[in-house]
Amino acid sequence: MVEVTAHRVEVRRSGKWWGFRAIDVPGAVGQVRRLGQIDIEARDVLAMMLDVPQDAVELEVVVRLDDVASDAVEAAKKARAEAEAAAAAALRASVATVRALRAEDLSLRDIAELLGVSYQRISQLEQQSDRTPAEYRNGELLTVRPSLTVEGSSQAVRSRGVVIPIGTALRPNAAREIEARLQSERTAVRQ
Repeated sequence: MVEVTAHRVEVRRSGKWWGFRAIDVPGAVGQVRRLGQIDIEARDVLAMMLDVPQDAVELEVVVRLDDVASDAVEAAKKARAEAEAAAAAALRASVATVRALRAEDLSLRDIAELLGVSYQRISQLEQQSDRTPAEYRNGELLTVRPSLTVEGSSQAVRSRGVVIPIGTALRPNAAREIEARLQSERTAVRQ
């Protein structure tokens, strides 16, 4: 078994290219067009220079930008993290509110009117406790819609109780069919 070694790779923009160099391996340099290509290319260069397999090379990539760009990137990341945290807090508050109002026998439509959302959204929030964290992206519930292609970074997304492989194009009536199936399953469980 080959020992895995960690290497720090510094990346800088140079015209239309991204240039990189390994800090601890003299001469380990290269360039790529897109930042997303750094990992593969830097790993390849380091593996060749160190005469080890590519999977024996671990990278710590440090992108160096000018101060203005660096500050802008950090501000955008911070704002996105704050927005995601606020969305998650709003989701939790909405779910708790829907549960409390449903416990007082308010209808979905009345709750929707109070919260300023559709009654369908209230139904989703009401069923929140049956959902798994994989069904949320950035604090938002993934739902099945007609003619929807579900995309994401994992192999499947669980949506409204149905596992849908990534890239699956749903037929226009698929949402209704799924809803009908789920409704019949819920009815069977209650009986």
